[in-house]
Amino acid sequence: MPITKHTHNKIINLCSISGALLFSLLNSCTTMKQSDQWMTQNKSTLLELNLNKVKIPGSYSANSYNIKGTESICLGETNTKNPSSNATIIKMANDTNGPIRTNILNYLNHQNYDINTQLMHGIRFLDLSLCYQDNVFYTSNYYLTEPFIDILNQINKFLNNYPYEVVIIDLDKIWVSHGELTTEEAQQLEKLIKNKLAKHIIPTDSIEHLSFRNIWKEKHNVLIMSSNSKFTDSAIIWNKHKLVELEVKPEFVTIKKLTAIQLGIMDIESNPSNQLNIFPVYTKFNPNINTPEEIVNYTFNIDLIINYLYSLPEENPMNIIVADRYLEKDLVNYSMNQFQINKDNFKKPNKIKDNSDK
Repeated sequence: MPITKHTHNKIINLCSISGALLFSLLNSCTTMKQSDQWMTQNKSTLLELNLNKVKIPGSYSANSYNIKGTESICLGETNTKNPSSNATIIKMANDTNGPIRTNILNYLNHQNYDINTQLMHGIRFLDLSLCYQDNVFYTSNYYLTEPFIDILNQINKFLNNYPYEVVIIDLDKIWVSHGELTTEEAQQLEKLIKNKLAKHIIPTDSIEHLSFRNIWKEKHNVLIMSSNSKFTDSAIIWNKHKLVELEVKPEFVTIKKLTAIQLGIMDIESNPSNQLNIFPVYTKFNPNINTPEEIVNYTFNIDLIINYLYSLPEENPMNIIVADRYLEKDLVNYSMNQFQINKDNFKKPNKIKDNSDK
């Protein structure tokens, strides 16, 4: 979709929203005291809604925290035929002088906390990349971060404690050193997931509409999806291509993030559906566009992003909003606000000063 002059001006004008006023506004609003069970607390409101009608806070590369650079490397990500973007970035850094490697490690640590803590903080969408290596499935972000079975145990414990909280897991990428996941490896992964999350899994053939009423009626509370073709006919892993209508492309520069979000909103408004949609507000380095030097100085305007979200109409169609560690808390607060706003008193922040993006 092309960026029209009207759309461009609308986005640029958003740059003048005052961060100070926003935080004053947030503090004056009623806040969710228990983000660990925000769906449970709003059960009556959610009951008749589909998943795609609720603003769901998500975590990008959810298990990439506390990476030190001494961990084993995911060999699948370094496959010369199809390397990951992180592998490309690190190769670029190794060919460049300066403090780039340290900054890359900072970039690779997309989160501050483990999965259980993120869920307790209110996150309900987990973006995970897996790496199959030495006959074990790990979570990965170039470096192996943790055995996937440990992540499943954390999720299982949370879901046992909070049966009305619904968690979505996106198995974004599955890396294997020999190239593509085999049928046998895919079956091994399904067996692992089923053994750990069996009673919680929303099966792919049991629910016609993904409404909270149907989900809770069936007493399931975890939705797992993947774009990997090996799971097209899976009974427990949903085909992401059929489940998600729109997934906005992540960007590196703040103004490009906002532009992509605005165009995505316009797309959904013109083509409404009952499918999920995903909006990224995290920073994504693109080795085809960005340079290693940008890693050293990369910053983005957190206030501007959050202010932009609050400037949108309350009924805007954004659904799953995925953030990194810089925005997790603010994003959860924004998502909670869909239940807490006093509509008669809620006012958008005034436009005062231009916050430039670096």
